[in-house]
Amino acid sequence: MDPLDVLGKFLVCNVRDKGVDRWSKLLDGQLKGVDAEAVREKLRAYPSADVVDFAHWLIPQVVENTIQKLLSALEQDESVFVSVVSDGVVTPDIKEMSDGLAGELFGEAGWIARFRQI
Repeated sequence: MDPLDVLGKFLVCNVRDKGVDRWSKLLDGQLKGVDAEAVREKLRAYPSADVVDFAHWLIPQVVENTIQKLLSALEQDESVFVSVVSDGVVTPDIKEMSDGLAGELFGEAGWIARFRQI
């Protein structure tokens, strides 16, 4: 697999999808605990179900924006290097393979479109 795709699949499956899934379950009442109850209590202050629908829409936007900001920061920082192993070959600095890591996330051929499972 292309080293950029290794990184993209990792981020989409392990960060984006898991983050979105956790928050969706929390909103739907499938998760228990103090934090989950606190969020649901805040939501009960708004009588319309539209608020929960909006939250379900907003959460992926926030998670994806956070990943985008992480990728931008990694790309701009000269002291951080991300290496990827693909098919036994080490790519020592993945940012050298892309003209913009953050841009790899989006679009019809982007990481989110190709690797998201939820």
